[in-house]
Amino acid sequence: MTTITLDGPDRAGNLRRWQALLGEFAPFAHTFQLHCWEDEKEAIALAGQHGAEEAASWEHGRVFAGDVTPAFLRMLLQQPLPQDCGEAPKLTPFFSIFLDNGFCSEHYGTEVHIITEEDIP
Repeated sequence: MTTITLDGPDRAGNLRRWQALLGEFAPFAHTFQLHCWEDEKEAIALAGQHGAEEAASWEHGRVFAGDVTPAFLRMLLQQPLPQDCGEAPKLTPFFSIFLDNGFCSEHYGTEVHIITEEDIP
């Protein structure tokens, strides 16, 4: 597994790097899962536009899943930097984004994990 950390002070540069990574892996994905905290109303509304809600296995979480479509990819790639960061340096409005091809974006895009076939026992 490859882990890439994008939490440096250049948030705009980190977002561009995140978008490039997503752009490299997303065209080969078929399905996604988005994780939001239950109080993130805007992220939940946005997730609901692209996927169906599923049961969350984590307390206070909301999970949405669906197909990776051109509209879904445009939505992710065209998101501006979140302004409601507080103490967390957010690059995306979603706490976690999982694609079925091994691309995982966690902690609002500041941590990217790429799992390849070699990583699977």
